[in-house]
Amino acid sequence: QLFLEPEWHNSNQIYVNGFSTSMPKHIQELALRSISGLEDVQLIRPGYAIEYDYFPSSQLKCTLETKKINGLYFAGQMNGTSGYEEAAAQGLIAGANAGLKLLNNDPLVLGRDKAYIGVLIDDLITKDINEPYRMFTSSAEYRLSLRADNAAMRLTKNAYDIGLVKEKQYALFNTIEHSVSEIKHHCNKIIVKIDNKNIPLTDYLKRPENTIFNGNRGKFILEKYPYESIFTAETDIKYEGYVKIENARVNKLLKMEAVKIPTLFDYSSLTNLSSESKEKLCRVKPETLGQASRIAGVRPSDIGVLAIGLKSFP
Repeated sequence: QLFLEPEWHNSNQIYVNGFSTSMPKHIQELALRSISGLEDVQLIRPGYAIEYDYFPSSQLKCTLETKKINGLYFAGQMNGTSGYEEAAAQGLIAGANAGLKLLNNDPLVLGRDKAYIGVLIDDLITKDINEPYRMFTSSAEYRLSLRADNAAMRLTKNAYDIGLVKEKQYALFNTIEHSVSEIKHHCNKIIVKIDNKNIPLTDYLKRPENTIFNGNRGKFILEKYPYESIFTAETDIKYEGYVKIENARVNKLLKMEAVKIPTLFDYSSLTNLSSESKEKLCRVKPETLGQASRIAGVRPSDIGVLAIGLKSFP
């Protein structure tokens, strides 16, 4: 499927979206002219291919600092990613952590449960990257919690604590956070009658067909609070049961993330560890037990062996 996109308003130059090729120019012209409506097309710039090398991203820490060279940070396509957003996300984290290191402050590390940036970086440092990496929502196991509408709720405090968010923006965030909390409180207190039964508005909203924006239920909420806060509060209410299940998995993950693996840990000393897992762990050198569990080829049983080995490590 091809999309013919004008380069600018009233442009006579068209970008052929979806026509990816690096074939010789005359072959590209023949291919385009075989399409109905493009029989007389003229090429201004033929398609071309780009090749770039990358550093194996398993050499990086979760801060994007290299494991071998202290104070050296990598970000962008050099880590094996593709896409502007992916590159910008890494640049933000690498730049912030380089500055925090100079200030002798704790690094900025976003978990898989807190941000898509966290998913991106964790995948880069734990998984085998055999092709340019793109950040897809399907890569995130906690995507019910990683919504666009609650990004500020999840990340503003982190940014404020390290100086990336100014007082004015943080004050605005506090106002929004407070309004979302108030809306949820009101929804718990408001009672509605459905099928001769009195139920809290929260239970009413959990039914897929219902929304606070329809009807007169919770009308004063619509009049008092901004749309964005109402939308976030209602979405939190609707997904509450599923998010609780997610959070149970997150808590298990956090327990493993809290188990640090010493830099000089000798995996070969664990006799019950499979050869494949030893090879993978020695190559990647995970920083935590949680990271080790996500390395491709490392079996769950080997994580159990590693956990026992770490307890006896001096």
